[in-house]
Amino acid sequence: MRSRAVISLRAWNRLRRSEVAARQLPASKGVNSERRSPPRLYGGLTEGQVNVLEDLRGSLARAAPWARLDGLHLELRGQLPSGKNRQILRATGANGAVSRHPAVRFERWRADAARQLLVQLQAWRILLPIAVPVLLYVWYWPGDRITRDRSGIQDALYHLFEWSGIVRNDKWIEDPIWRTMPLDRTAPRTHLVIRPLIPISAAAPMLSPQFIEPKCPCCWYPLSA
Repeated sequence: MRSRAVISLRAWNRLRRSEVAARQLPASKGVNSERRSPPRLYGGLTEGQVNVLEDLRGSLARAAPWARLDGLHLELRGQLPSGKNRQILRATGANGAVSRHPAVRFERWRADAARQLLVQLQAWRILLPIAVPVLLYVWYWPGDRITRDRSGIQDALYHLFEWSGIVRNDKWIEDPIWRTMPLDRTAPRTHLVIRPLIPISAAAPMLSPQFIEPKCPCCWYPLSA
C-alpha cells in the first residue's frame, strides 16, 4: 500500500524557492564572483519610502475614520493569516486521491478569532447569519513586515465569517474597502465594519445606511471632513 504523504503548500513553495536560489548562487567566492543584491525592504521600498508610507498611514489611523461609520463594528486581535496558503494536501489510498484540509495553525487561529467575534456579537440584537448584501470595511494593523497575499487574507476573513455564523455565504459580501494601517509589532489587529445594504430588522436601525451627511455613492463613506 502506498504510504501517506502530507505536505503544505507553503512548505512546497519554500522548497522550490530554495532550489531556485541555489542555482542562482555564484560558483565560487573569488574576486570575479557576482555580488548579491541587498535584501529588499518591504516589497522593494527604501527605508525612507517606508517611513513616509508609515507616516501617511499613521495620520489615517489617528483620524479614526471607522468611528464615523454606522454598522456592525468588530475587532480581531492578532496577526491575520493567509487563508489559501494554509491548506494541507493529503494523498491516501492506492489511487492517489488528494484531499484538502486546513493546517493546524490555521484551525487554531480560526477558533480563537471566532471566540473573539462571538463575544462582541452578543451586544448586537440582530438575526444571524446575515443573508443580505453587505459592505465590508477593513482597517488592518500588521504585526510584521512579512509579505502576505492580500486575497489570501481576505479568504481567511470570509471563511471566518461563514464558519462563525456571521454571514450565511460570503457571496453577500460586496467588494471590501481595505486600508492598511501602520506596523504594530506589539498589538497587530483588524477593525471591521459590516454595513448591510438594506435594513436587517427594526430592532437594529443603526445597521441600515443613514444618508444624513453627504457620502460616496459607491461605498457610502462620509465625504465631509
